[in-house]
Amino acid sequence: MPHTLDTPATSHPLRQPQDDQDFLLRVLRWIAILCIAYGLFRLANYGATIAQGGFARFGVGQFRSLGLSLGLLLLVTNVLLLVGGAALLGRKRWGRTLLLLWAATGAAVHLGSSVLYLLNFNSSAGGTAPGNSPGYFFWMMFTYFIDAMAFPLLVAIVLLQREVAQLWAEPGGGAFEVVPMAIVVTPDRGAAP
Repeated sequence: MPHTLDTPATSHPLRQPQDDQDFLLRVLRWIAILCIAYGLFRLANYGATIAQGGFARFGVGQFRSLGLSLGLLLLVTNVLLLVGGAALLGRKRWGRTLLLLWAATGAAVHLGSSVLYLLNFNSSAGGTAPGNSPGYFFWMMFTYFIDAMAFPLLVAIVLLQREVAQLWAEPGGGAFEVVPMAIVVTPDRGAAP
């Protein structure tokens, strides 16, 4: 039904609750696909880092044990991202929880990694690497942190929306459409088979 001045705005097809829910489910499906792709990319990057310098590459400088701990947490956050994305794609209730946990721990790990790198940078010889000024270093750290936080922040904002939370708050699983079981029909006793 086309929207005219005579019809209320709620009668417009795009304003129907079912259309809103369908749109929300499509958004969640794409978020899940992006989480899986980003998780695979991050795990491949993690594996390449390990292959290049071994696990010790995460623990450099005077904060070796803290760096190794952050490296392990990075692996855990990447697994959370991948599993949470797959669960969200399968519309599992716990997929949303895992992705929110990933966003929070990812933020903490990236912040810790940035601070650790900054501490190692300042404790190195003169505080600058050859050819790199402190301004360049701080700019790179800032852009790394923004880059590392943009996607987790976007995922958290979407998953914290009231409408998304309500998908799983409804009785019977919410985001899942309950399909009734097939009913076996038996022939009447008097009817021929």
